[in-house]
Amino acid sequence: MIILVIKEADGDCPCADQISKEYPESSIFRYKQYSDQELLEAIHGPALIVLNHKMAIPHAKLLRTAAGEMLIRIMVILEEGFGKHAVNVRIAGADICLAKPFDPALLLRAIEDEGSTLRRMAEAMALVKSQACINRRYTLTQMLGAGRHAVVFLAQDLEANTTVTIKLLRKSLAGSPEFMEEFQVLAEKYKLITAPSMATLLDYGSWNGYAYMAINLGKAENLYEVMARRELDPSEIAKVGLAVTRALIAIKKQDVLHFDIKPENILCYKDQYYLTEFGSMLPFSKPDSTGYYYWPDSAYTSPEGFVDDGAFTIRSDVYSLGMVLYVLARRENPFAGRPCTWELNRRVTENMINFLEENPLENCQPLAITIEAMTLVRYDARPRLRDLEIIFYHQFIIMADTPAVEMSGGSALQTSRASTISSAASDGEHGHTTLVFTGALKLGARKYLSNNSSKGAGWSIFGNLPLKKRIMLVVLALVMLVSLSCGGYWLGGRSVIRTYYEQGPLQMFSCYNGHTKALRTLNFRDIRCPECGDETSPSYTCNRCGEIFGLTLWPRRNMTDEESAEFEERQMRCPFCKSTDIVPTPLPAQEGGSRKTP
Repeated sequence: MIILVIKEADGDCPCADQISKEYPESSIFRYKQYSDQELLEAIHGPALIVLNHKMAIPHAKLLRTAAGEMLIRIMVILEEGFGKHAVNVRIAGADICLAKPFDPALLLRAIEDEGSTLRRMAEAMALVKSQACINRRYTLTQMLGAGRHAVVFLAQDLEANTTVTIKLLRKSLAGSPEFMEEFQVLAEKYKLITAPSMATLLDYGSWNGYAYMAINLGKAENLYEVMARRELDPSEIAKVGLAVTRALIAIKKQDVLHFDIKPENILCYKDQYYLTEFGSMLPFSKPDSTGYYYWPDSAYTSPEGFVDDGAFTIRSDVYSLGMVLYVLARRENPFAGRPCTWELNRRVTENMINFLEENPLENCQPLAITIEAMTLVRYDARPRLRDLEIIFYHQFIIMADTPAVEMSGGSALQTSRASTISSAASDGEHGHTTLVFTGALKLGARKYLSNNSSKGAGWSIFGNLPLKKRIMLVVLALVMLVSLSCGGYWLGGRSVIRTYYEQGPLQMFSCYNGHTKALRTLNFRDIRCPECGDETSPSYTCNRCGEIFGLTLWPRRNMTDEESAEFEERQMRCPFCKSTDIVPTPLPAQEGGSRKTP
């Protein structure tokens, strides 16, 4: 492998010195010491070009364009504080990006991985030149790309006479019986996934020591390549979210997690988006964090991936999808290009993804809020897949002004509420309310209103307010309503209700302490003695013994029939002499015209 390092024209370059020390055969050049054409003409064989200067991003784009079909990998090293530009590095065409500060061992490991990738690319080019045919069915016609574990080809299916994508896994994996056994189990599950937005596995098997997969896509572009050609508007971002969400729903039905959602694994083919990459899927019962602490794979990994005994669920994939959508909107990733240890503590404890400083989705606040919710640190606080499907569906329909019937699966969401309920049940999470955003959305010169157009100017103004202000207004209205209700109840208790109860007839009441008073009330249950404050009951006088006493008029609710009969009999007898000759206590002559109050 040829290694070329291009550094700043002036000043020291520690990375170049380290590479020169570990790889003495490497070549070090200053920026613009030679033209790109001269450098590329001098390369004969697979090469790794390391760019470590201020103009590295546009330089990487020029080198990628000029390299054409040459076996070249480009690595960009960004200075400290420029890590947020790592996404732009990938958009420019670089294969890997590092941002200082980092452990020197990581630089050497990244170079070793790139060397292994270049060797697999050289073997792949040899297969293409020899027009290798896999199991007499798939003829390899072009190498599309390579990664740490596999090489991807464009191939011709001789049986179906169609163009397919072939993924060849490296021989060291195919040579492991344990891996091949798990590979076959997961491949069978993958073949059962029939979501329109999930790349379909047509065939799999082994060939010449390789394990291969045939996928029903032709030459497609990943999201980095799409972003290099154009900026994605909010409706396109919602379309990507909808496609991947539906693919994840289908994956979940097979009891597996994807575990590797990132822009490279989301392809655009004939203006439709597809989720790919089979090798990273794992069963629910077998979470594996191998390789997660190696930073190039961590930019889109959920926080629970960095915690011992983390709970891996389908919402871990929801987090990764939220990070991808954030990158599509902001063209930056706060975790890209950094070692895990650099932001690990904040990443697992703080919600770092937000649109506070800069919001390219200002005209589509619901989409921004959805992305922030998807990237929450607490996995159980992230939205469900079925909720996300409905949210992205409505956002795409509203923003793109596209009839629902033009979208795959749109009619079910539009016409059948029962299907939504059954889908939520299959998602395995109940008791949540589906969130559907309505109201007014401004997109450029167009304005989309909700279906009810007769709400008036006042409601239109309210709908155009930012979400936080609308929430504050609603909260203030609720506080005022509760205050008025409580105040009205308090005033009623002190005036209307009390005055009403004081309108009753004047009669005698006796308390448990022996006080007998003449009171005027209609509230017989809650009347109190004005002298001691104790509970009172209607007063009775025994004509036989002359005793004055109170009798409770209300039986208990849980009395039996015998207890009720005994209670009624006791109500007709004097508690002192057991005589039945009792009458209500007469009013005293001196208090006949008085009015007692409790």
